[in-house]
This record gives sequence, structure tokens and C-alpha cells, in this order.
Amino acid sequence: MSADASVESIFNASGELKINVALILLRGWEELFVMDAFQATVKELADQVNQQVERLRDAYGAINAIESTRASPDGMISVTVGPQGQVRGIELNPRVYRKLSASELAGALMEQINRATATVTEQRRRLMEPLMPAELPYEQVFGENVTLDAFLPPRVDPDA
Repeated sequence: MSADASVESIFNASGELKINVALILLRGWEELFVMDAFQATVKELADQVNQQVERLRDAYGAINAIESTRASPDGMISVTVGPQGQVRGIELNPRVYRKLSASELAGALMEQINRATATVTEQRRRLMEPLMPAELPYEQVFGENVTLDAFLPPRVDPDA
């Protein structure tokens, strides 16, 4: 039995009920269509969120693997830093003690640490910047002078 046959069997001879039932059926189909469109939109948004989360996880893993080693031009000093700029290793050629004073050695070490840290910072930027919203500059979140204010809304003026 078709849907039309079952629907027509409940109508009276004047057909008034037929119009009401047809409207109800039409509204039911509209609701199903709207529901299907809504579910498709939700699925599409969920897929986008899941893709973005996966990209963030990949970037986080890559950031944790970042490391930079920098050596002085004469090769006497070598410094390795990790993803947050933490010093992971220092290698000194034994001759460096005869060549540099203590203050010169300290300065040379700091120079290599700063160079390696700058490289790590740039690598981290290249990984994270494509994932940042366009209206939120990388420097505002990860820059040198970041403050809590970067993450807070402006002050609320109760008199405004």
C-alpha cells in the first residue's frame, strides 16, 4: 500500500481533512529536511574542529622535538637548546680555557645560547603561526613581552 493510498483512506468526501493531513505531511518532510541539513552542518563543523585539533596535536609534537645547536665560529664552544630555550648541552674545547678569560667565555656562551634560542623560537613560530586565528597575532600570544592582558577582554566600564 502506498503512502497516498493510506492517507486518502482517512479523508472524508469533502476533502478538508486531506488538505490538513497533506500540510502536516509536508511540514513533517520540511522538518526532516531541516533536521538533515542541520545534522550535515553539525557534522561538517565537527569534522573541521577534529581536523584543527589534529593539526594542533601534530604541531605540539613537532614543537616538543625542536632543538637547535649553535657553535662559535672557531668551533671552541657549542650549545644545544630545547623547544623552550632550555640549555640541553654545552661542549667546550679544552683549548678554550687558554684562549678566553672567564668573562669572555661567559659572553661567548651567552652568544651561542641566544643564537640557538632565536632559531628555536623561529621554528616554533613557523609551526604555530598557520594555526593562529587571523585576528590574533602570534606575537600577542607567544611574543617576548606577553602579559596576561593578551588573553583578557578589555576592562568593563559599568557606566558605559
